[in-house]
Amino acid sequence: MKKIITVLAAAIATVTVFSGCVKHPAEYEIYTNIPSELYELKLEGFKVAQTVIGNVSAVEEGGAAENPSAYKSMGITYYDIMSTEATIVVSEDFTDEEAAKARCTAFIESVKAKLLEIDKSLSVSVETSAVSSFNSAAAGAKIEIDEIAYNVFNSALEMYEFTEYYYNPAVYYSVEAYGFKSDSTRPETAAQLPSAEKIEKFKQLSTHFGEVKTYEEEGKFYVEKPQATVEIDGVEYSMKIDLGGIGKGYAVDVVNAMMDESGFKYGNFDFGSSSIACKSHYKNGAYNLGFRNPRPSFFDESYMSLKVKNECISTSGDDVQYYIIDGVRYCHVIDPTTGKPVNNGIMSATVIGGTAAAGDALTTALMAMGKDKALNFIESKLQDVKVAFTYENK
Repeated sequence: MKKIITVLAAAIATVTVFSGCVKHPAEYEIYTNIPSELYELKLEGFKVAQTVIGNVSAVEEGGAAENPSAYKSMGITYYDIMSTEATIVVSEDFTDEEAAKARCTAFIESVKAKLLEIDKSLSVSVETSAVSSFNSAAAGAKIEIDEIAYNVFNSALEMYEFTEYYYNPAVYYSVEAYGFKSDSTRPETAAQLPSAEKIEKFKQLSTHFGEVKTYEEEGKFYVEKPQATVEIDGVEYSMKIDLGGIGKGYAVDVVNAMMDESGFKYGNFDFGSSSIACKSHYKNGAYNLGFRNPRPSFFDESYMSLKVKNECISTSGDDVQYYIIDGVRYCHVIDPTTGKPVNNGIMSATVIGGTAAAGDALTTALMAMGKDKALNFIESKLQDVKVAFTYENK
């Protein structure tokens, strides 16, 4: 199923422009390394609590087309790619309408083909995918995989090390136990939550992700599963992973490169609203990016905005997939140090710049780190990308 789109200036799902401030009864904190002159606060309920020193700079002026009135945009949303939506939008000079339409259509179809190829490799819902083959294999097995999976496995291992293990795609069983897999049952009462013993064992198993090994031999690609297992209620579990987060970022990076190679300077690609690549906008040069309020009083409310152009944007939050039991919020982002949903006050994290794959891993890791660790990490390791996270005092 697909949807044809006509795209205007704000052509990414997370962009929302507000003319004034909106009052909120609660007050939330923003921590960022973005200088105050580069953004605009949109909601009175949010305040900047700390600005971390970094090397980030403003978006350069210009970038719009010389003859913007000749440009039109074409786009399509594809549904159920890696269990979410993917929207590609490109803008082209339509002076020669027939040629421009053919060029845009051909490119959009090439994006679809590439996304289906990535989905076939990485999706846990595709039984024949490389990730599914890894998950169903016995502990210690060596599995032949395709080049896409090989590249994403290596990126995941690199980000696992870089984030000091706070990004960990091997928390699969915890995500499942808390009801955030498509085929798992979501708890409705505290009694239905997974036991502390089960979660502890799942956590122990996930700590072995760094033991995953990848190989390239004679033009073929392989991954070796760790020997580690745990036993729960007489059932033996070997490691399972989900590369969906970093996989979406990888897809964004691939499509971003495809736009460059095909000469599309204007447009954007949005994968699930959590991973986005922006080129320039043919009318405005830059896009106006709104940071979505993780505690909205109405749909698509932004707490701050800034200009973006020729950058990738990644966001994680506890407000997309979650439930509340006895006043406690449980979300799909798992803290690998506890094996439980994050619950440290960080509500959302956004990274602008660098690759989308790295950004997706970083935002997940920042949410798990907690405020103090996240601030130290941003200051020491993320000086060259724009970062912001929201925090709720509890």
